[in-house]
Amino acid sequence: MTDFKILWRFVFEAKGQSTAQDAAGRVADLLGISDLPPVAPYKEPNWWMTDIVVEASDATLPALFGQLLALSGRLANEWSVHGLAGLDTGESCFAVYNVGERNLPTVPGLRWALMEVWPKG
Repeated sequence: MTDFKILWRFVFEAKGQSTAQDAAGRVADLLGISDLPPVAPYKEPNWWMTDIVVEASDATLPALFGQLLALSGRLANEWSVHGLAGLDTGESCFAVYNVGERNLPTVPGLRWALMEVWPKG
């Protein structure tokens, strides 16, 4: 068993920071993240971003990544998964969500999300 770091990054589209912050709060609640930092302006007008790195311990990478993918499903159904070839060797792997007409998020305003896992240290 190994210790891991997990990056959660989210981009929201909202007319104001308070609306984006409300959406970020709903995402944090769905994922069980208690200390997600406030959203900040991002690359495009009306886009807001926040991220956090958390740690997990006493897990194997395949089991942890599977659990995180299942948890990610609370936000949206279709995630693009990358780095699966490195699961057995303990390399980084990640999943990306992009909003689409047929892939709407459960939290209005969520445009993009990233979940990345890598061994600590």
